[in-house]
Amino acid sequence: MATNNSFLNQVTIIGLGLIGSSLARILRDNHLARRIIGCSHSPETLAKAKELELIDAGTLIAADAVKRSEMVILCTPLSTYSTIAAQIAPTLKMGAILTDVGSVKQYAIDSITPYLRPGQFFIPAHPIAGSEQSGIEAGNLQLFVDKKVIITPATGFHGKAACDKVTHLWEACGASVMLMKAEKHDAIYADVSHAIQMIAYAYALSIEEGHAALICQQADVIFQQFIRLSASEPIMWRDITIANREAIIKAIKHFINELRKLLSLPITDLLERCADQSMMREKLGNTELPIKRSYSEDNPYFASAVALPILIASGALSAFTDTDFAGSGFRSLTAPMLNYHALTATRLTQHQSAIHNAGERFLTQLEQISNAISMGDSTLLAGYFTAANNAHKELSNH
Repeated sequence: MATNNSFLNQVTIIGLGLIGSSLARILRDNHLARRIIGCSHSPETLAKAKELELIDAGTLIAADAVKRSEMVILCTPLSTYSTIAAQIAPTLKMGAILTDVGSVKQYAIDSITPYLRPGQFFIPAHPIAGSEQSGIEAGNLQLFVDKKVIITPATGFHGKAACDKVTHLWEACGASVMLMKAEKHDAIYADVSHAIQMIAYAYALSIEEGHAALICQQADVIFQQFIRLSASEPIMWRDITIANREAIIKAIKHFINELRKLLSLPITDLLERCADQSMMREKLGNTELPIKRSYSEDNPYFASAVALPILIASGALSAFTDTDFAGSGFRSLTAPMLNYHALTATRLTQHQSAIHNAGERFLTQLEQISNAISMGDSTLLAGYFTAANNAHKELSNH
């Protein structure tokens, strides 16, 4: 990781969750800023940030937090962007750089730029890094190492020097930076990130009542990787789905079509397809996961806990091909593909009815989520995602 000395005099981080607190740790550890100001809606979070020595000062008031800062990094949910931009624009000094870490870039541009004045810069950025964990204590120094960061220039508020400074920040965090149009970014990440998250939530919700604890007893490392995303923070994902809903709905429909094709294939053709998809999955890395090749022929949870995750992974690899841009979430959800040998003609025949039923339960849940996204029903979405969090707890090893 780079160790440049204090190229920022003062930086403000608004939002001190996983991403914001990780940035604060890196800025502090590498002496990249002489002074770090934290802003949060939670007094407890600010107190914790001071206790951890992540910030020099903190405030609950965004307009005060940005005064005299040459760079402001917005690390809050997308739904807060317009309100925060309206609050800070009058006190953001001329020449200051505002940047963000949101995963829907056109929404970020549309929410923020109407409030900015000429001479204020907005450099939208999206680090392809994250975790199912959240909160200030989840932050870590290695979060962005060897990760991509996408910058999507905002017309009228872009500047080469400002972009170079944001690029320098992310490279100092260990990331590589590339520029991309916001529309292209949002379409790609609807596929390889946002729809993947919806698939993970839908799978957790599809497990029949009373089965989760029994599945948990037999779960292996690959299964735990597969369900990891269903523990992700509901409010953040509620905002993402609303902000990028048209692209996400399109991606989900594409995935559903691919999975239905897989479920309808003759067994021999299905096994050949899975073998091909397994080779594609190996190119994504993370192949050191221990593979479980032996399963009891009469395992009652083979369909829902082994076969369906493999078929979901295969469907994702068929539907979403921009894997060069995929992050750890895509690798986690497609990890069962590494275990495709668990599918044999004998097992598929024996469990055919159960696999069909498990697949239909899953697709029903995914279609319900897609319908809620289409309606823009934020309350219903938050409810689904919270329920998936709870289901994850039952499916996880403790």
